[in-house]
Amino acid sequence: ACFLDVLLRRLGSMFSNSFRVNTLVTGIFARMAGYTDPRQHAFFLDPRLSDALPPGTPTLLRTLEKLSADGAVRLSKLPRCAARLREARATLNAPGGARADEEMDDMEEKKVARFLRGMIVLREFLQELQAVVAAKKQCCQAWG
Repeated sequence: ACFLDVLLRRLGSMFSNSFRVNTLVTGIFARMAGYTDPRQHAFFLDPRLSDALPPGTPTLLRTLEKLSADGAVRLSKLPRCAARLREARATLNAPGGARADEEMDDMEEKKVARFLRGMIVLREFLQELQAVVAAKKQCCQAWG
């Protein structure tokens, strides 16, 4: 439980984490969500479980919902957000781009860069979870 709490807290602070931390944490969650154990699947991906738990109990889905809502609000307040997201993605794809925010001197720009990279990782992670759910659904249908 302690390990999961640490991971959920790290995931919840995605917009202030480094790119490396975000990719490590989302990678761990993606691997765990892909396990075939039905209890583990329910814990990570079943929204009914989040509804059954007491309010405030951290779950993967609650954390992702909060991140998505927070990210949408922050993006709406960011000037030129679409262009800046494209620039951030291009920087990440460039050699050494994942470390670019670590070399920034301006703390405000560093925060914005980490936020944008966090949004990119969040989007990719959500797509990965969507693929996991789709694959599990196909397997369940194939096995009857």
